[in-house]
Amino acid sequence: MQASAKEKQQTDDIEINIDVMAEKDSSSKKTKSSLLPPAKKRQRAKPVEVVKKESKNASKDKKGNVLNVKEIRLSFARMVIIDELPFKFVEGEGFKAYSRALELSFEVPSRHTVARDCMKIFIEEKRKLKKLFKSERVCLTTDTWTSLQNLNYMCHTAHWIDSDWELQKRIINFCIVENHKGETIEKQIEECLYKWEIDKVCTITVDNASSNVKAIAHLKKKCKWKDVILNNDYMHMRCSAHIANLIVKEGLEEQHESIMHVRNAVKYVRSSPARLKALKRCVEKEKIDSKSLLCLDVETRWNSTYLMLDAAEKFEKAFERLGDEEQKFIEYLIVMNPIKMNVRGRKAM
Repeated sequence: MQASAKEKQQTDDIEINIDVMAEKDSSSKKTKSSLLPPAKKRQRAKPVEVVKKESKNASKDKKGNVLNVKEIRLSFARMVIIDELPFKFVEGEGFKAYSRALELSFEVPSRHTVARDCMKIFIEEKRKLKKLFKSERVCLTTDTWTSLQNLNYMCHTAHWIDSDWELQKRIINFCIVENHKGETIEKQIEECLYKWEIDKVCTITVDNASSNVKAIAHLKKKCKWKDVILNNDYMHMRCSAHIANLIVKEGLEEQHESIMHVRNAVKYVRSSPARLKALKRCVEKEKIDSKSLLCLDVETRWNSTYLMLDAAEKFEKAFERLGDEEQKFIEYLIVMNPIKMNVRGRKAM
C-alpha cells in the first residue's frame, strides 16, 4: 500500500529537521571551541605536567593535598639515626602496614634508599660541624678498649661551649685500631683532627696510661696549634673517672675474696634460664619483696661492682635456700673457689 502524499511530506519534513538540528549542534560545538581563549586551551594539559614534575618529590593524599615525599624521607632517616634503628626496619610488614594506614599513597622507601638518606644527613652535618670548628675552641676526649671479640676500638668526642653557653658534644671518630700503643693513639688523634680541620684544641683527655702520656707528648711537638693556652702545658688531661676507678679497685683488693664468691654465685644463676628460674622459686619461698635484678660487674666500671653487691645482698636468703636444694650450686662454688666455702661466704670448717 503506497503512502499518501501528505504522509510523505511529513516524513520529508522530519528528516530535514533532524539534519538541520545536527548541523546546528555541530556548528555550536565549533563556535564554542573557537571562542575559548588560547590560554584556557593550554591549561588543560598543565595539571598533567605539574604532576609529572612533582612525582619524584611529592604525591597526593586521599584529600588531594600534596605530600612532600623528600621531607618525609629525611624525617624518617633522622628517626633511624636518633633511635639507632637498622636500615631493614622499613622492610618489616608491621611498619609497611602502619605507613599505609597513615597515608595510602605514600610509598615506603627501601633500606638502600634509607641508607643513602642517612649518608646525606651525615655529610650535611659534617659540613656544618667543620664550619663551626673553625670558630670554636674544642676539647677532645679519647677512649680505647678491647671488645669480647678481641678487637681494639678507639672513640674520639669533641666538646665545646656554643654561643648560648650550652655544653655541646659530638662523636667525630669511631674506629678499629691495631693496638693501644702510644704511636697508634697519636696517629689516630692526628688524623682525626686533620680530617675535621680542627686546629684550636684546648685539652685532650685520655685514660691514665703510660701509652697515652707518650701519645700526647708527641702530638704537642708535631701538631701546630693556633692560639695555644700556656704553651699547651695543660693540654694533657687525665680522665678523672678512670683515676677514681683505679683508686676504688685498689681499695677493694682487701675484700677481693668475698667479692669473688658473690660474683661466682651471680654468674651461676645467670648462666642458664633453668638456674635463674630455680633462684626465682627460692625468692618466692623466702617471700623476698624486691624488684632488683642480679647483674655482673664490669672491670672498668667500679660502680658496677657496687650494683652487683647491692642486688645480691637482697637475695642472700634465696641463695642460702638454693644451696640447700641444689647440690650443683655448692659444687660449682667449690670448683670456682680455691678454698672450700659455704654459701654464706665464710671458710668451711
